[in-house]
Amino acid sequence: MKLEFKAHFECKLLDGSKIHTIRRGKGRKIKQGTGLELMHKEREMAHTVCTGTQRVFMTYQWGDYLSISVGAREITHKEQEDLAFNSGFESYDDFYMWFFKKIEAHPDELYSGRIIHWTDKRY
Repeated sequence: MKLEFKAHFECKLLDGSKIHTIRRGKGRKIKQGTGLELMHKEREMAHTVCTGTQRVFMTYQWGDYLSISVGAREITHKEQEDLAFNSGFESYDDFYMWFFKKIEAHPDELYSGRIIHWTDKRY
């Protein structure tokens, strides 16, 4: 399965610090054991295998705060920072702005998707 990434994630993919991606469903059937081609434009940056997925739900709360649940559990701010770093963002603020725009654009002001893992890390 091909997964496209923006150019600014390339070095994080190559150095191994980006250990998962967060994606909306959009009909993808990615599950444990699915082969993943991590791409930028038409160039493959890495090839790996999905080790599992987790449901993720995000919504905006007052005071510039994201409420993030993985599975049925709301994760702490420290876990949100780990999620941001492990997703390849330079900072939590970058992660916040990336997903805030997606949440704000949704009619119900939420983001629902899956964390696609290629390591054993879970939240």
